[in-house]
Amino acid sequence: MPLIKMQTASPIDASKQDSVMKSLSDIVAKETGKPAAYVMVTLEQTPIMMGEKNGDAAFFDVRSIGSLSPETNASITKRLCQFCNDTLNIPAMRVYVSFTDVARSNWGWNNDTF
Repeated sequence: MPLIKMQTASPIDASKQDSVMKSLSDIVAKETGKPAAYVMVTLEQTPIMMGEKNGDAAFFDVRSIGSLSPETNASITKRLCQFCNDTLNIPAMRVYVSFTDVARSNWGWNNDTF
């Protein structure tokens, strides 16, 4: 916890994947106030159709135990859209972000739940 899952249709060179995931981890850690040591990042490259158009797009699934709020979610969305634009040339209008605040009892780790 937290978790950020990125799905994108944009190609990310294998040599840049670690850098992309580190950047996403930093964004989530900073905006949620959670330690980066607890942030999990997944990256999946897959075809995406948005607005009946294939091509460059991204979907993010952000989950956390607490620390999500309308203000935090808006800030994360802005930073993720900016990251996509600057790093992957994906315009903000081709990015969706979903947020889930998970109950401690519904998140397992290290042989237990939080």
